[in-house]
Amino acid sequence: MVASHDDLVFLDDSEDGTGDAANLQPWRVLVVDDDQDVHEATRFALAHLLILGRPLELLHAHSAREALELLQREGDIAVILLDVVMESDDAGLRTVGVIREQLKMLNTRIILRTGQPGHAPEADTIARYDINDYKTKSELTQNKLFTTLTAAFVRTTSCCAWTPTGGGWKKSSLPATSSVPKRACARLPKASSRRLPA
Repeated sequence: MVASHDDLVFLDDSEDGTGDAANLQPWRVLVVDDDQDVHEATRFALAHLLILGRPLELLHAHSAREALELLQREGDIAVILLDVVMESDDAGLRTVGVIREQLKMLNTRIILRTGQPGHAPEADTIARYDINDYKTKSELTQNKLFTTLTAAFVRTTSCCAWTPTGGGWKKSSLPATSSVPKRACARLPKASSRRLPA
């Protein structure tokens, strides 16, 4: 099967290694948004996906405060999907500042999402807080959400080895030639262009 860069790649049941996926340490993704519909849509879009050969585990927070409390307990979050506008117009950006400067979570990838394009962060803010991507919710179809997360995980594995430990993930340096699985595999009943609620 030949797929474009924006298509999901499906994994056949007959392919080797599928039975091992359930035993692999999952990528942990924190979804932070004050709209429950966004949580449900994200859960639906990412259900049963394998990215870079690993399953996903979604964690959920409905406010900046709840997200920070969760992050203080959980130190093994690979990616944060973070709403910009929650308790205030800049709640998401303030949260990024705490994550980077106080919690010192420098390897976690942060992807900002907003339903209000006018609240896009300035370029210097993106650079200062090492924001890894910015998306409007309307553009994040199922395929694009998959692609966005895959890119985030590839960037993570290009500089760090994520290996499971008793308490979560242990990060260690990898050479630039470190092998990353050549394709990300997805299991979904049907590819969808469903968009997240704005």
